[in-house]
Amino acid sequence: MTENLRFLPDWASPPGDTIVDLLDERGLSQPEFAQRLGRALSFVNQLVAGQVAITLEIAKGLEGILGVPASFWIHRECSTRDRESRRCKP
Repeated sequence: MTENLRFLPDWASPPGDTIVDLLDERGLSQPEFAQRLGRALSFVNQLVAGQVAITLEIAKGLEGILGVPASFWIHRECSTRDRESRRCKP
């Protein structure tokens, strides 16, 4: 008998954590990152804090600046939001 098992972790690392790590690795400040992304520093602060969602447009910008594929950012965003929604269910 075959069981259909799905891996559903109860955790996910927010995309903002990875953004901060990659900025540090590349020696980029958040103000410089905001300028390259074409966004206000306040937007970048919200992005890193997970207060704004990573859209396809933002994911493409992250790809161009940080060198990580847009699909990675979209997947991380979806995983994080999915985890949050499951955690909030009664």
